[in-house]
Amino acid sequence: MQVFDYIFSVGGNFSAQVNGMSDAAGKFSANVNGTESVLGNLAKKLAVLDLIADGVGKMNEAVNSFSSAGIALDSQMHDLSAVAGVTGEGLKQIEGYARSSARAFGSDAGTAVEGYKLLLSQLTPELAKCPEALKAMGDAIQTTSKLMGGDGTAAAEVLTTAMNQYGVSLDDPMEASHKMAEMMNTMAAAGQAGSAELPAIKSALEQCGMAAKSANVSFEETNAAIQVLDKSGKKGAEGGVALRNTLAILSQGRFLPKDTQEELKKAGIDVLALGDKSKSLKERLEILKPVLNDTALFSKLFGMENANAARALVQGTDKLGEFTAAVTGTKSAEEQAAVVMDSYAERQARVKQRFEDLKISLFQATGDLTLWTGTIVEAIVPIAQITPLITTMCSAVSWFKGLNYAAALGRVATMARSAAVSITLMGSRTALANGISLGFIGNLGRATIMLLRFATTGLLSGLKALGAFALSCYYWRRVCHVCRYRLGIVWGFQTFGSLGVQGCKYGHNEHPHCGLDSGSHRGTHCRGRVLLEYFG
Repeated sequence: MQVFDYIFSVGGNFSAQVNGMSDAAGKFSANVNGTESVLGNLAKKLAVLDLIADGVGKMNEAVNSFSSAGIALDSQMHDLSAVAGVTGEGLKQIEGYARSSARAFGSDAGTAVEGYKLLLSQLTPELAKCPEALKAMGDAIQTTSKLMGGDGTAAAEVLTTAMNQYGVSLDDPMEASHKMAEMMNTMAAAGQAGSAELPAIKSALEQCGMAAKSANVSFEETNAAIQVLDKSGKKGAEGGVALRNTLAILSQGRFLPKDTQEELKKAGIDVLALGDKSKSLKERLEILKPVLNDTALFSKLFGMENANAARALVQGTDKLGEFTAAVTGTKSAEEQAAVVMDSYAERQARVKQRFEDLKISLFQATGDLTLWTGTIVEAIVPIAQITPLITTMCSAVSWFKGLNYAAALGRVATMARSAAVSITLMGSRTALANGISLGFIGNLGRATIMLLRFATTGLLSGLKALGAFALSCYYWRRVCHVCRYRLGIVWGFQTFGSLGVQGCKYGHNEHPHCGLDSGSHRGTHCRGRVLLEYFG
């Protein structure tokens, strides 16, 4: 068995290089220690600056929190002054009402002023000349908002829509404020008694309010009719359109088509009574009950598109009367708002607004002090935030100025030359080692090929021997019994070809008992010759 020994050696003046690297590492450690000391001092300075920046930021937050409520209210009041043209004491009075409303209802004073602005824009700016009426209407908005999830804008739209659709006179602002409170309670009671809520009532009133007013239908009965239609599937604006069309048809009276008037007279219905404005809507609808089952006449009277809504109203006159009674003369909105405001969140909001009102008072007492303080603090914050960066840049510039560039570059060049020489030496040794390794790999390949060749030759020889054995067995049965006896072939794991040849030769020369000569054995009775010829 051969043993291959490969020895790799790398030469070069590495000891000197290692010593040089060790010295350089020592110097580097000293530099690192010095840098660490510098960085430690810098970190302390930065920590102090960070504390200063944090303190300035917190001061800015405090100033903003202190003045935010006052700034918002001041902006809203100036907007209201621009819309209504109110200044001086009148404006201060309205501001006082807004702050009082905020404390009472737990909403921002700015929200109350926003409600006043909506009243002035949706109704009339003249309301600003009567701050008491404006306050009463603002309180109605605040009360309604408690029934609408605190949405003051939506509450103002509901109330102003009802006022405008029914054409409430604003000549007497205080009377108008009382009318608004009644409408508020009526709509709240209708929403409580029926299925249509305040937003749906508003949408319906936008479509039918003026028609109901012109037909002399009371606001309470109109709300009751909206609830009846909502129950029958005519919701929101769709219900308002249906009620408007029904009222318009009932008001036609003598101007109805002649054939329709004739059929109604035959049923005992006075067409003039249908449009009688002195009657309630319930009374007018009950007149049509005799023809309720006459589908053709009912459809002819109201039209196919309005017949179902009119039928729902005529059939629901009893419910209409119940709803009308339920929504008349109530304090439903105020009662519902009182229940809502008794919750923990509402009570907490009212307490919070008391502190907000105190902030507003302090803001107004300090005048423009918070203006300058806030501006200065806001200017200081970014400066404090970038101070650490400025300090770091200055330290870096000072460090670069103190560097010995010539010596540093010389050391770098020396180290680069040493590294290049070492790499060259190691590269040549590595190339030699690679060549030797490739030779070793080639020898392994050649040995593998020889092993495969030896195995293949042995396999072919074995196959040849097996073939000779099989052929000998085949011709054995054709040799005469004497020759077969004398052949005495010994079968084994020796070469079968040699055994067959020797047996056949013996059979041709020695056969005294068979009575056959050599020539006969060359015939069909003995195949010893064939074996002889085949195996040589």
